[in-house]
Amino acid sequence: MKPALLLFLAITLSAQNGTQAGRFVVEHPTLLNLGFEWFIDGDANRNATVAVQFRAVGESAWRPALPLLRMGGERIFRKMEGLEYKVPNGFAGSILNLQPDTEYECRFILADPDGVNGETTHSVTVRTRHEPQAYVGGRKLHVYPPDYTGTRSEPAFGSLMDAYYGAGLGDWNVVWERRAQPGDTILMHAGLYRPDRLNYVDPMAAPFDGTMMLTLKGTAQRPITIKAAGDGEVVFDGAGNFRLFDVMGSRYLMFENLTIRNTDVAIFAGQKEVAGAVGLSVKNCRFENVGFGVWTEYAGSSDFYIADNLFLGRDDRFRLIGWTGPRWSSAGPYQSHLLTSYYAVKVYGPGHVIAHNAIYIFTMVSAFPLTEHRSLILRGRQTRLTSMTTISTCRMTTSWRQTAAFTTSASLKTEVLTQRRADIAPSRSSAVRSIFTEIFFTTCRPA
Repeated sequence: MKPALLLFLAITLSAQNGTQAGRFVVEHPTLLNLGFEWFIDGDANRNATVAVQFRAVGESAWRPALPLLRMGGERIFRKMEGLEYKVPNGFAGSILNLQPDTEYECRFILADPDGVNGETTHSVTVRTRHEPQAYVGGRKLHVYPPDYTGTRSEPAFGSLMDAYYGAGLGDWNVVWERRAQPGDTILMHAGLYRPDRLNYVDPMAAPFDGTMMLTLKGTAQRPITIKAAGDGEVVFDGAGNFRLFDVMGSRYLMFENLTIRNTDVAIFAGQKEVAGAVGLSVKNCRFENVGFGVWTEYAGSSDFYIADNLFLGRDDRFRLIGWTGPRWSSAGPYQSHLLTSYYAVKVYGPGHVIAHNAIYIFTMVSAFPLTEHRSLILRGRQTRLTSMTTISTCRMTTSWRQTAAFTTSASLKTEVLTQRRADIAPSRSSAVRSIFTEIFFTTCRPA
């Protein structure tokens, strides 16, 4: 072979093995973790690395973190649906176990023995989030059930829709001229709130389908909060309707200390390729006899906080929900049983925190990147966290205190942690405190 050709091949191979630095991405932070991606070209021999260091703002010493994971070229596919995805070339990873509401300096150093073109160091300052709380300086709007006859604190309203929008009855329930403002807290007083959706002048101001649309915009510092007033249990009963709350389009809406029951979909927060929600918080609530607890399929939904809730499904825990029918004839001639409770929580989008929830007899529980997930699943069947991670659950005799945390980046890197917490939904969990579970974790990487 001629020397000139050998030189050309050597230069070409060196160019392919060298790394061209590309776009650096800071993912949505969660309370405890930060996520990052760094896209590259080249590095055909995959020997490039990214070292990570971090420190809280004000500290002098840098601390090492896990290096970013090298990825690229992995295929995720499902031929039946025509799905074919190839993971882009780059790095991704997380800085784990940080403190909430704390600002961190983070430094990333790209190295390759074959050489690097472009920027080799990125330094960013990112703040972890704090647990969402009702704004203490806002208005307090008091809502009483229709049959309440006692003394009322002012301003007082006869329904959630009245306090939230100023909605009237009948056709006037879509006239929203006295809307809640960022920072307002709607205090629901004890009682039963069940829309009588076929009643034209329903006191709850519910529309014909019984779905309460909640679309107003709070802010991260001043959310709009709907919470129990503290004088007894607050029960929202869907009376068997399909969807009770629809929060698509909302920003920084909080539900706290409520019972939501008897509906197919308790809180719907996003339709694929249509709209979603930002900053939805659901805290210390009880869900009974629901098919879905909290559900968004909109990839632009972000920064949810779903914690310390109890989800009670309606599946028969002794019956198998499986893949049967003509397309799966190998499973046998028997049909699977009906799906009555699907997901307790299903979310798409970045920055979600799903923590310390108790979940009973749902077919699946789901969370997608970038998500923290630390929920206890009781007698569930299969949980899909990302396309890389599967969690299977079964009955056993381990402690109620056992729970788990998952941190994923949008690049599909998954870190699995275990934690213990004794106070999972303390005021909502008495119905299942005697139930024990063992959780088996299996992390799977795409081929």
